[in-house]
Amino acid sequence: MDYIAAMDYINNAGCRGIKMGTERMKKLMEYLNNPQDSLKFIHIAGTNGKGSTTEFLASILRQGGYRTGQYLSPAVGPHLEQYRVNGVPMLENEYAKYVSLIAEAVIKMEADGFEAPTRFEIETAIAFLNFKNYICDIVLLETGMGGRDDATNIINTVLVSVITSVSADHIGILGKDLKEIAEIKAGIIKYGVPAVMMHSSDEVEQQIIKRCKAVGTTLSVVDPNLITNKRYGISGQYFSYKSRKNLAIAMGGDHQIENAALALEVCDQMINKGMILAEDEIREGLAQAKLPYRMERILSDPLFIIDGAHNPDAALSLRNSLAHDLMGHSMIFIMGVFKDKDYRRICEIIGPMADSCITVETPDNKRALPAGELAECLSDYCDDIRVSESISDAAKKALSLAEEAVEKLEEPLIVAFGSLSYLDELKKSVRELTDDHSIPVRG
Repeated sequence: MDYIAAMDYINNAGCRGIKMGTERMKKLMEYLNNPQDSLKFIHIAGTNGKGSTTEFLASILRQGGYRTGQYLSPAVGPHLEQYRVNGVPMLENEYAKYVSLIAEAVIKMEADGFEAPTRFEIETAIAFLNFKNYICDIVLLETGMGGRDDATNIINTVLVSVITSVSADHIGILGKDLKEIAEIKAGIIKYGVPAVMMHSSDEVEQQIIKRCKAVGTTLSVVDPNLITNKRYGISGQYFSYKSRKNLAIAMGGDHQIENAALALEVCDQMINKGMILAEDEIREGLAQAKLPYRMERILSDPLFIIDGAHNPDAALSLRNSLAHDLMGHSMIFIMGVFKDKDYRRICEIIGPMADSCITVETPDNKRALPAGELAECLSDYCDDIRVSESISDAAKKALSLAEEAVEKLEEPLIVAFGSLSYLDELKKSVRELTDDHSIPVRG
């Protein structure tokens, strides 16, 4: 099987839809000789902050000399980047090899009367095969949308369980309310495995505490009152946390300081378990960590930022970051979201900040909210709404509005946010329109 055939196989598996539960995954792993059992994991669940926390930890572990695997969910940019070893994405021929092995296992499964796995389950199996092949010292494993019933939750060799920010996303799929969602996220916490979580609402924390008590393990919670000396910025930020003073991170966005503090809590748990991490390695790892689509500046003239704020909590973080760092600019927003998100609340949170809003629809995606419907919703909060015909058209409109702002002696700021699925194509369009080849497109 070559790479194209492997992609066809994966896309066909996508027709099976989303199915929660771990039984299919356990069975598939049996037919693949359980590659996950030879690995050690940090398991990460949550609504927002998974990718950033994972990147901070990956950078720290690499500084410490550990061969580190990362499985990102959802994929950011080209799909092979969701499988990384020491920051390097999987190769196409490796992907094809793993899919071939899985396809053979699925044939045997079905012949024995078992249900075929879903796309996400196959993708997770690919990750396990890859990390075993590279003999990773430690794997940072992000869940999909869930926790307890997530395909990743078949692992038994977990060092630390991590819960990032939890909010009421995927209501109706994971649970009927925030309490149920938190309970399901808490399902990754294992017997005797220390847990670390971001501070959250009482409703969420009670569910995490309840799970930790049930499985007899400890819980460490990021204390925001112990995050001090904060200096915010788009290109660099500084803070102190507990006994660690004057820490630096390159990621922009106010919430990244808290994600970094969460990573520090995880590091302390790993050190308690005997892992060797020097303080200078932890500091350097934090400072070197970078992640696309998180307050990422892709142009300086005009200032153009992209951010994957795709739910209300993330939109609130984006609004707070803009208010701290970039007030006084003429704000031009590009927004595209999925229709199964609480887009009305997102519009309410961030729409009033905009001088102009451009709406976009993610192409070839059944979940995409039409640009016209999004524009109608935004019209309650912003007087100047433009509907784009394509992602490239959205980029043209934004750059044109920025030119008009400069002519008025205003300082423009373009912010594109929402679903990660359209942001890479937007970056490519901006690169082509500006002929700026320094823009780091991912594909």
